[in-house]
Amino acid sequence: AMRRLALRTTQVLVDLAVLALALVFAFAARFDGQVESEMLKRLVFALPYVVGFQYLVLLGFGVPRFVWSYVSLREIRLIGVALAACAVMLLVARFTAPLFSTFTGRARYAAIPGGVIVIDFALAFLGIAGVRGVRRIVAERTKKNSLRSSQTPRIPTLLVGAGQAGALVMKEIVARPELGIDPVGFLDDDAMKHGMAIRGVKVLGPIEARPEQAALHRPKQVIISM
Repeated sequence: AMRRLALRTTQVLVDLAVLALALVFAFAARFDGQVESEMLKRLVFALPYVVGFQYLVLLGFGVPRFVWSYVSLREIRLIGVALAACAVMLLVARFTAPLFSTFTGRARYAAIPGGVIVIDFALAFLGIAGVRGVRRIVAERTKKNSLRSSQTPRIPTLLVGAGQAGALVMKEIVARPELGIDPVGFLDDDAMKHGMAIRGVKVLGPIEARPEQAALHRPKQVIISM
């Protein structure tokens, strides 16, 4: 329980740090590193509010609950939608706040330039999605190394079908080294896939070429992944 709490706390702190750095670098990029005193005050004043607001919206979209090592295109899309919603709301606040007579004193520091908001969206998206992507890459590499070092006898295996089912089969093979499967390659009739790779395993050629590929790679079993 303590380890899980520490992990969750670390992830929250990383997200908050990424959002804060994105806003700082957005100001720096917008003003070519020459942030004047007035804009610097706006940055300092708005930073905790903007970061807190962005994190609450991400929380509303369920982003902090995503398991980092299994992040997929669906999660990346939701991150983009959540941060885009933040940017739109910040832009609305930027252009409507001056219309109110109460927009005086320290409140003027809340008016973040539109260019900063747009740059911040791009940097925040790259950062939030990026740290999760890096975590997934590290997790998959660790699993692959575990597969290589596993004491389970590994059986050279040819996979027939390099479509969605084939990708799911490879995901399972990588995730479960105890299966003892050593994929030597895919066969698929889609010529566009020949020479490409799925999770590091190459698509060798069409299905009709299995005798030649079997003689070349000497698999001991075949998995029909289609």
